[in-house]
Amino acid sequence: MILETIVIDDDEIFLLISKKIIDRSKFHPTPKIFVESIKALDFLIQDYSLQKAYVILIDINMPTLNGWEFLEALRSFAKPQNTFVCVVSSSTDQVDIARADQNPYVLQYLSKPITVETLVKLKELPQLVGFFPITE
Repeated sequence: MILETIVIDDDEIFLLISKKIIDRSKFHPTPKIFVESIKALDFLIQDYSLQKAYVILIDINMPTLNGWEFLEALRSFAKPQNTFVCVVSSSTDQVDIARADQNPYVLQYLSKPITVETLVKLKELPQLVGFFPITE
């Protein structure tokens, strides 16, 4: 199965830093980066396949289509068995965390900024472990 990694955030500096962290952690060699969640959604609608797995890192507070709306839109075409979302937010609001925990697509709620260590731990989650080469 092919793994796609998608990062969605309206903060271009966060996206630049995230791309470097993804590279350092060897999480994915070519993550797809989107400033607009609607463009990420359009990409996913066109690209989605049960033969692929998708790890999506998304901020919840964005203009046009926020993270919650994006998650709701996923329901129309994607399956939680191969679509793994990590909400990446600066919000520590317990309502947001609880809402993420209740969503079948959300694998984890991560606090900004993401780190190499966070991504290494993410690769070790049972849902994702088969998609990454074993490292020493």
